[in-house]
Amino acid sequence: MYIGTLYNVLVCFIAGLSGILVFFKLQALREEEEQRYSRGLDYFLLSFGVLWILVGVRNFFFWAGYGALDTLIWKWIVGPLTYLHLLPLFYFYGWSFFDRHRALYVLFVGTFTVITFFTVGVFFAYGFELSEMTYWGTKYDANPLTHSIFTYGIFIPALFCVFFDVLRRFKAWKEKKFFANKRLFAFNIGLLIYALVAVFDGLAIARGETLLLVRIGIMVSALIIYFFATGTELDEE
Repeated sequence: MYIGTLYNVLVCFIAGLSGILVFFKLQALREEEEQRYSRGLDYFLLSFGVLWILVGVRNFFFWAGYGALDTLIWKWIVGPLTYLHLLPLFYFYGWSFFDRHRALYVLFVGTFTVITFFTVGVFFAYGFELSEMTYWGTKYDANPLTHSIFTYGIFIPALFCVFFDVLRRFKAWKEKKFFANKRLFAFNIGLLIYALVAVFDGLAIARGETLLLVRIGIMVSALIIYFFATGTELDEE
């Protein structure tokens, strides 16, 4: 019965655990020595880890025949967390862009904090629907207004931040061959992979077996961040 759903559950669990394990590794590194980048990255990894584990949990309930629990978890946790889990990224990019300009930093993160919580409020106000129930699991779709606010108010700005920071960190790395610059460039590559695959799940674009590719993609993004976060910080010649 729906063996594909169990594959989906397994991949979700592994993807979620990868994010949580990287979060704890980054916390351990911060205890050993001061890290130069924002904790927003750490808490993004934690929140997306929790998100994808819960996606796995709700699909397991669907597979086990408890569709009401599947819907309940999506409505009260997974749906809102789809939007909330990206918020720490704006704190990371606020640090990256405006580290020396406190007022601009507060304006930047404050704006996206308000937009994010407004999106969640609209989600609860206008609801959602079950858009897909297949061999691979269930798929829920938020209302069009929530999708529009999320797309133009959160997703596109986040994607722009990632692209812009990829370019500026690559330029900084090429000009000054420091591992710190290479690390931040690699972090952004990992985040770019996540933005291009995993967030499309939240936009209800990934369906059927492509869901598995999405969850594999977020494992790759977490592993890239882990590899460079734990690398040796030595200047390159």
